[in-house]
Amino acid sequence: MAGWALVVLGAGAGLAGVAWRTRTQGAAPLPGPSADQAHARIVQALGAEARGLEPAAAEAARVPELMAALKMGADRATAQDLLENEDWWARYRSRFQVTAVVADTTLAVLGPGATHLADSAVVRDARARGVASGILPGDGRAFVAAAAAATNSERPGKAPVILLGSVIDGAMLKKIAGLTGDAVGLADKTKLIEAAGAGEAMRALEPLVGRGEVPPTALTDGRLGAAWSIGDDLFLVAAFAAPEAPPPPVNPGLVLAGLGGALLVAGGLMVTLRRARPVAEAPGVTSAQVERAPTTAERERRVFREVGTDPAAGEERPKTPARFAPRMTEAKSRAEAQGGTMPLASVASLRAPSAPTHMGRYELIERIGEGGMAEIFFAAARGEKNFVRYFVVKRMHPHVARHRESVDQFTDEARLQATLVHSNIVPVFDFGMEQGEYYLALEYIHGRDVGQVLDRHMERFGRPLDIGTAFYVLHDVLEALAFAHSQTEKDGTPLEIIHRDVSPGNVLVSYRGEVKLTDFGIAKADKRVSHTEVGTVKGNAAFMSPEQARGEPVDQRSDIFSAGMVLYYCLSGQLLYRGETTVNRLLRAAVGPATSQFGHIDQLPGPAAKVLNRALAMDRDRRYQSAAEFAQELIPHMTGRPQMTVLMDALFPANLRRDLR
Repeated sequence: MAGWALVVLGAGAGLAGVAWRTRTQGAAPLPGPSADQAHARIVQALGAEARGLEPAAAEAARVPELMAALKMGADRATAQDLLENEDWWARYRSRFQVTAVVADTTLAVLGPGATHLADSAVVRDARARGVASGILPGDGRAFVAAAAAATNSERPGKAPVILLGSVIDGAMLKKIAGLTGDAVGLADKTKLIEAAGAGEAMRALEPLVGRGEVPPTALTDGRLGAAWSIGDDLFLVAAFAAPEAPPPPVNPGLVLAGLGGALLVAGGLMVTLRRARPVAEAPGVTSAQVERAPTTAERERRVFREVGTDPAAGEERPKTPARFAPRMTEAKSRAEAQGGTMPLASVASLRAPSAPTHMGRYELIERIGEGGMAEIFFAAARGEKNFVRYFVVKRMHPHVARHRESVDQFTDEARLQATLVHSNIVPVFDFGMEQGEYYLALEYIHGRDVGQVLDRHMERFGRPLDIGTAFYVLHDVLEALAFAHSQTEKDGTPLEIIHRDVSPGNVLVSYRGEVKLTDFGIAKADKRVSHTEVGTVKGNAAFMSPEQARGEPVDQRSDIFSAGMVLYYCLSGQLLYRGETTVNRLLRAAVGPATSQFGHIDQLPGPAAKVLNRALAMDRDRRYQSAAEFAQELIPHMTGRPQMTVLMDALFPANLRRDLR
């Protein structure tokens, strides 16, 4: 009876499974997250274009003639005439495709701008924050725009706003497509206006036109496509790679049908065996003599005897082979490579940035960096009659401030750098404590660090810095080092200041061509309160001297070696110790440049190879014995500050200088 019951149960389960499978079978929906990611990529890239206009908008909002006209109540006709004809507005007419003045209504517009700008989010945000940017539709086109509120307005919250914009045309879409890897287009309700990107962008995007907002849709070239509204019946359209499809989920109907089939087979076997006649024992053979199947324990013993162990005899079973042991996760492997801890950058990325606040008289506007000891902010100090001056404020991490040695080091940095008053050293202006948190304020340099300058130069011109430019930068760094190295007590006793972290990130170049050395946070000085024990290594492994990497005592010639490494980086665009982890670079630095690395140096043009072979000598006695001596060697081959200013203007045009906001 049990067999027949299994047959019936199996048949029922199988039929139910087939019915379930038939009812639930259908085409899987196209994945949506990839469309959201594509949209975010494109909007972010367009947003970056818009933010690049913010400095110019802020500058335009301070044009004296325009501000005077608005203060006197210029009407729409007057404002339009001013933008169209006045010489003081010519630079904005020529540089930007859209310029506008917005008060309670749109007073004046040049170019294909929208007529309802007064209600736009960009204008509202500019009045609230001073400057803002975004994407705006208008007159059948769309454009990226930045707006800035007039600073002399007597109507808080309703100040006139100056807006500058660039049309989203084929050239801009080509740039966006190159950054995102998508095919990108702009369409209205009937046609595709512009398109750019991989593949036949126009043909691929055409099916998305005239359908309003389009959810993720399969295109003929195998990609997905979507369309998103940006207002005024204008749409961003894009074609992007479809994500790999996840494995199909197990259909419960199939499982039920399979279970029914198994029950059906089992029941049939039981019915068949029950109907079969029992086999009689053969004459002379008893049932006890019939070979039975080995038990599980016996099979296990047999296997272990074959590999030379016997559990019954008390022998241990073989250990699991290493190839079957669980693998360490990638994060754990990276942590062990860093000495058992997660790298600082990884920890910082998990921690939400601190909210803007005040430290003493400094308003913390934007966090621009973070290290193991402090957060770094772009800050402003304000005074009477709209006086404002910008600074960099380093705020010590509260958890670090609990350690006396760290506080001493932070205090030493403030005291030391405040005494180093030199045109090539970033000065410290203030040091204090606010609600138990230490901070120091430094001069804000309107420019970029040498690493950023080199990256942009490689991107723009496809090559590292030329000898004249690199020598000019390093000459001024060496001037700063020579001044620091020469400092003495009042009685003439040398302070023995050694920077110990001369690296591209600590060399700043202003937009006016000035070069300044910063961050004396780990500098060695005879009168510091905090002291580094012999054997402790601090600094950037890619640029430190062999003696510093080995934890040995250092002197000014260690800074000279680091300066030479910076020069090599500027001239080659590469680290001397290439393609290795931080730990390996530290080991490589402790050994010093190998013959092959000096071979790379010898491939540089004549004067560069000559000075670097001496600056990077393993034997300290063979190096330049002072920063001043090294600097003197560079003078005949270097350019000057005017040429550096021209280069900075070429690398970082005004509309790219976002840090001037």
